[in-house]
Amino acid sequence: MKRTDALTNFIAVLLFLAFAAYAGFSAARSLRSTTVTAVATAAEYALGGAAEGLVIRRELLLSAEGQYVELSAEEGKKVAAGAALGAAADEPAGLIRARRRKELLAEIARLSAVREYLAAPEGLAGRDAGAVNAARAAASAATRHDLAALESASAALNALLLGEDESVSDS
Repeated sequence: MKRTDALTNFIAVLLFLAFAAYAGFSAARSLRSTTVTAVATAAEYALGGAAEGLVIRRELLLSAEGQYVELSAEEGKKVAAGAALGAAADEPAGLIRARRRKELLAEIARLSAVREYLAAPEGLAGRDAGAVNAARAAASAATRHDLAALESASAALNALLLGEDESVSDS
């Protein structure tokens, strides 16, 4: 079979038309696409609030020099920023002291928050306004996942609502 220039020209034109059609459809599809892309950058923000999007978590392996280690944070649970994850000691009595110290510090923080909220409002109207502010502070802390602030705000809210006589206010 002898090749002719007409057959070669026909195949070349056919390939050119197929490539042009593919390029045209690809261009039209990309122009109609609603997908928006952006360059990913690393940033740290100290703002509170709910967010949606891609979250990248960075983990760090912690090591302890003590022979006895007790973790206060459970696996998969959220921990307040700057909070202790555990304690290490060379003897078991050191862990008991560290646990008691943590309990006492939490109690001191709770009682000082209660005293602050109970001392500020005067009368029933002031107490109710303080309860509203404490509820807002607790909601804000829950949104920010700040467990330490949430604990103190909830303790203050409990003290303002129940008070010393364990009775709920009218509002």
